[in-house]
Amino acid sequence: MPNHQKILNDFLETGDPHPFAKYFLEYDYCNKKTELDKWVVKSILVVCQKAKLDILYNFILQLYKNDYNLSDFELSDIYPIDTKYLKSVTNCYTKKFSGGIGDFLRGSIHLYETLGVPVSLDFKQHPIGRFILTTCPKSPKYAIDLESKAEENRATANWSLHMKKTLNQIISTCTQPSISSFYHDVLIVPYYENNAKCFLQDYQLSNKCREYFKEHIYFHKSIEQLYNNLNISDYHVLHFRLGDRQSVTNLDQEISKLPDFIKQNKNYDKHEHDYDHYYSMATKYLKEHKCKNLIIMSDCNDLKSYITKINKNPNIHIVHHKSTHTSYAPSTLTLTDFENTDIEDEKLMYTALDVKILSQSKNNTSYSVYNWGSGFVYWISKIFDVPCRINTL
Repeated sequence: MPNHQKILNDFLETGDPHPFAKYFLEYDYCNKKTELDKWVVKSILVVCQKAKLDILYNFILQLYKNDYNLSDFELSDIYPIDTKYLKSVTNCYTKKFSGGIGDFLRGSIHLYETLGVPVSLDFKQHPIGRFILTTCPKSPKYAIDLESKAEENRATANWSLHMKKTLNQIISTCTQPSISSFYHDVLIVPYYENNAKCFLQDYQLSNKCREYFKEHIYFHKSIEQLYNNLNISDYHVLHFRLGDRQSVTNLDQEISKLPDFIKQNKNYDKHEHDYDHYYSMATKYLKEHKCKNLIIMSDCNDLKSYITKINKNPNIHIVHHKSTHTSYAPSTLTLTDFENTDIEDEKLMYTALDVKILSQSKNNTSYSVYNWGSGFVYWISKIFDVPCRINTL
């Protein structure tokens, strides 16, 4: 008898949800998803409803809804939201924002798909707004920073769940709020590091959402000119996300001075990299895929400089060596006095060019040191309807 069948039988005999919850929360969905058949999945959902395991219930339902007919089940309403007085929302990318462009787009997508009201995107409160433009008519004077607001009274509450609760409270008490949010329900996926990639591979934007954002995001004429000057057609993008220790150049010098909770955060782990292997991955990709050209992107300028030196293939392209993380204090660094010194106009211009390139690609593939992949590549691809795969290095 398979383990999952035994776990279900044990629950039916004892009524104890703890072994059931532990097993299915820790289950390896990325590698063993297909081992749970329709009957097992429906049984899990019924048990989750009975035991009030709402987060696990929603995750399973969203993960399998395209595989089996689960029309008898509806998503559980975690922290209900009242939108009866809500008219519109503006999501602002500000200098205080702790995430990158992908995180911002993720938060904006959640607002649009969840609230059912017009969502304006505002980049004007950050220097990247000189290059990535939107139809937002006027930049709000003040935006509620969701992460800071949630942190004020979080205490020991789960970080992502408390952020969802705080966001829903803000939305429920406002008519036209201006906020700064990267929250999306993917952040409450159980065992996020292990299961986020699996969840994201099956995630689909609604056509309405995709068209809305494509209509409301555009680029400064300088970016359009840079893109046209590349004159690269029929291309795919291969992206290497080598981590914040590579993309935030002054972090290496400063990390010894930062608190222990920063040093122990996996976002700031130092990884060993084999640039020759990454280049061989690129040459292999070009041989195996039906594209004339391959553009290599990375958050690591050293990798791109290295490949530029050794590359002899005219169909493999490195467009620039000027990447930067667009947050002044990425991730939990926002809780410290750290400031990213890489942010300058030229690097932001080339970051905007990367967004344009990804949006027009025929296929985007990302390899990342983080299990959850690259949000920069993933959410741009989703909005512009470009096939995308996220992989772990």
